[in-house]
Amino acid sequence: QLLGDERYLRIAEGARDALAAIQSPEGGFPHQRDPAEGPSGHGSYDDGVTTGPIAFLVRMHDARPDDAATLAALRKAGEFLLASQYPNGGFPQVYPLRSEGYSAYITFNDHAMPNAVKACLLLH
Repeated sequence: QLLGDERYLRIAEGARDALAAIQSPEGGFPHQRDPAEGPSGHGSYDDGVTTGPIAFLVRMHDARPDDAATLAALRKAGEFLLASQYPNGGFPQVYPLRSEGYSAYITFNDHAMPNAVKACLLLH
């Protein structure tokens, strides 16, 4: 989208591919992971780790709505949002849930809960 320069699109596609490489089976994104290591075992809402990539993927989809790779990663991330949401509407800090620690609690720390809600609205 930046001034119609295709080089920027190629760079964005590279970022999309790196994100897809670390996306958890459920569709979330981890804190830090090398794409060469493959998918993560969990996704996090902490520090915008999953919600930031969702916003990026939505922008990529807006720029190229027919791009199958972007749509696949975006759908998977949307499924993560739905699967991780508690019946009362809240979101845990990490999903799949861990058996110990505070990461299963609904938290406003690092904007985890507000960012998850914003991501839902953005996807809608």
